[in-house]
Amino acid sequence: MHNSLSKATSRMLRRFSLIAGFVLAVFALFADLFGISGSGFSTGQVLILFTSALLIAAGFLGKSFFKYYKNTATLLLNIFIVMIVVELSALVVIRIWQHDQIAVNIRKNEAELLEESEFGRMTFGRYIPFLVWRADPDGYITELVDANGYRLTPGSEESADSYKVFVFGGSTVWGSCVSDSCTIPSYLLQMINMRTSLPVEVRNYGQLGYVTTQDVLELMFQIRDGNIPDLAIFIDGMNDVSSGYQSGIAGTHQNYSRIRDRIEQRGNTEEAVQGEIDPFLSHLLWKNTFNLISLLKEQNGSSEWSPEIINYASMGVDTVQLASEISEICLKNYTLAAGLADQWDFHVVFFWQPSIWTGNKILTEQELPLQTGGGDPALIGSDPAWVRLAILSHGFFESESANFDNVYDLSGIFDSLEETVYVDLTGVHLTPRGNWIIATEVISRVCDLGALDHLQNDTFSETDDESSQEF
Repeated sequence: MHNSLSKATSRMLRRFSLIAGFVLAVFALFADLFGISGSGFSTGQVLILFTSALLIAAGFLGKSFFKYYKNTATLLLNIFIVMIVVELSALVVIRIWQHDQIAVNIRKNEAELLEESEFGRMTFGRYIPFLVWRADPDGYITELVDANGYRLTPGSEESADSYKVFVFGGSTVWGSCVSDSCTIPSYLLQMINMRTSLPVEVRNYGQLGYVTTQDVLELMFQIRDGNIPDLAIFIDGMNDVSSGYQSGIAGTHQNYSRIRDRIEQRGNTEEAVQGEIDPFLSHLLWKNTFNLISLLKEQNGSSEWSPEIINYASMGVDTVQLASEISEICLKNYTLAAGLADQWDFHVVFFWQPSIWTGNKILTEQELPLQTGGGDPALIGSDPAWVRLAILSHGFFESESANFDNVYDLSGIFDSLEETVYVDLTGVHLTPRGNWIIATEVISRVCDLGALDHLQNDTFSETDDESSQEF
């Protein structure tokens, strides 16, 4: 009975080995057609094909199958034990030898992951023709977003009789770091509703990373589709500076060089992997073993690490010239928006947004590290080239904006404020209180423009908007 059971078991296992081997072989050979692999024969396909060959060979071994299986299992077990011993030994060596260097390697990996994360968030949310991207409500977004990728403004009334206000800008207008009811557009809606009993619709067209050119294009597309505002508000500036800082070219969108290279297929893939440990090896080996090999490869390097900074300065672009061009493009884009307003009979107003590097705010203990990048060389606040460009671009805008109507500078709006308003290392994201102050100034300028005159009714009282809001 025992021998009969062994033969039956042997027969079943041999059949299973043959079937599994053939299935894996087909999988490896035709992975491209199945859409599982990219073009070309990858290392993973080679390994799967090798495994399938072993399984097929095992299926033809007959009575030798159990012996083959036992020897293979013993070999794999010994390899596993050796890997554990090597991994533990690597851990001991790392802890004793060049502990600081392994911390540097970890920082490198974290920086690369952060960079890829930011790149993915910025460019792969949802592709939009001409605008390049827009927030994907099914992606990383946690805020209240409609199906088109626009952040919603609670209480906004969409009707044929509504007074329409469109607010354009980057992540500050979008409302990064605050709830839906604490964005600048939400506060604008509250303040306008205090002045009228008529329905008011405030649309938040802010998007992460948008520059003024994308904002004007968004306005143009809305008008083209018959969605014409009564008032368009632009709160911009720093993303234009950021895109110029990245690419050395004024007027580009964020991540210009990366998107360009991806479209033109000019990525430096081969150069990037040259001298690196084979990717398969990095997966085969465990963490400490891989780190130990990395240390051995870098033992002649420095124990300190700073990420390679590629920006306009490293490209040899003149700071003054670039800053002047950035300011000029912002003002030209405003002129284009003003032309649309004249043609389609609505009001438009443009504001240069405040930042932690412009104006004369007395920074709090929480804000001081944000201004300098928190001591991390990978962040823009730590780079003097960024600070120079931000200050110079604002300076050109401040001096040139006097020649334009309805163009204002908000950089000094927090100068007398002693509390924290900047909340993160972007240097432009604000607390709810900061957004409220911005909205209050915007409403004041809009009222000076006369854009809200026909909305005011007998129920409006001249109260202090700021004091009526709780934070």
